[in-house]
Amino acid sequence: MSASQSFSAVDGLPETEKTAGESENTYILRPIFQQRFRPSVVKECIHALLKEELANAEYSPEEMPQLTKRLSENIKDKLKEMGFDRYKMVVQVVIGEQRGEGVFMAARCFWDADTDNCTHDVFMNDSLFCVVAAFGCFYY
Repeated sequence: MSASQSFSAVDGLPETEKTAGESENTYILRPIFQQRFRPSVVKECIHALLKEELANAEYSPEEMPQLTKRLSENIKDKLKEMGFDRYKMVVQVVIGEQRGEGVFMAARCFWDADTDNCTHDVFMNDSLFCVVAAFGCFYY
């Protein structure tokens, strides 16, 4: 019988019972400079995607709910691929019919101005307009 079994001070389990795949908390409070949410880069990405998806699109009230959902998912996936580690991405897409009327859009939130940021882009053709707002919130 061995009396030299070590126990974890955190959870009281023997060290041998801890799972090998358990990751340690990094306690990172600020993003690495190269991984910060950069609005100009994000705006270029959003603009390119909107141009590709909406260049020949026609406004149809029946199709717009699916299109807005698909666009927001595609934009969110592209932003995740850009390597903004530990950022939660929030993407809002608004599509409306082009009638020559004005529209205002606003958002308010409580965040850390040192790490969090946002950007927006507007796309218009003869039939519709699309406003995209993307928010990157650092996950502590």
